Amino acid sequence: MTAPQVARHCNADLKTIHNWVNAGKIGAFRTPGRHLRFRIEDVVSFLQEFGYPVPPSLSSTTYPRVVVITQDARTAQAIGRSLNDRAQLKIFDCSVRALIFIGHERPDVVVIDEEHPDVKSETFTSRLESADVALPAKVMVWLSRERTSETRWGRGRVAAMDVKEIPTMWLKISELLAARTGRGAGLATG
Repeated sequence: MTAPQVARHCNADLKTIHNWVNAGKIGAFRTPGRHLRFRIEDVVSFLQEFGYPVPPSLSSTTYPRVVVITQDARTAQAIGRSLNDRAQLKIFDCSVRALIFIGHERPDVVVIDEEHPDVKSETFTSRLESADVALPAKVMVWLSRERTSETRWGRGRVAAMDVKEIPTMWLKISELLAARTGRGAGLATG
């Protein structure tokens, strides 16, 4: 959410929102362009803590935040159709921008297309293998063009998926998140 959107929900001035952020009353992060952004969960928590009404549009089921790294437009479109209205989806064709976004947003799921040129590099792969900090997502899904059942790394959070399975991707993600968190993932089923 943007600062003006939060200001409207709180019936407050934009400067007041900035003051609340500076005082640590509401969680926010800055985009590379230095604009304030707010996660819905942080806004809802703030509204509840300080006695503001929580609009129905914010209090409904929170959808998992999914980041996709692919340069293939058809793959991106297919994922968009599969996760339509079931997830907060952000698609990147640049792996550097994606990793910056991931560091700020801390998504629930990261989907990585193995055909992406940056992903094929050993540096990218070794960083993901060596540190959870590099990829703070709960679940990672590797997309490949070949049928494979192997997982890249353990800890129950990484799965491989064939691109032909994209139409049912939301089911796989829901199962992985439920297994990881021990409860339902909050994915819409309709």
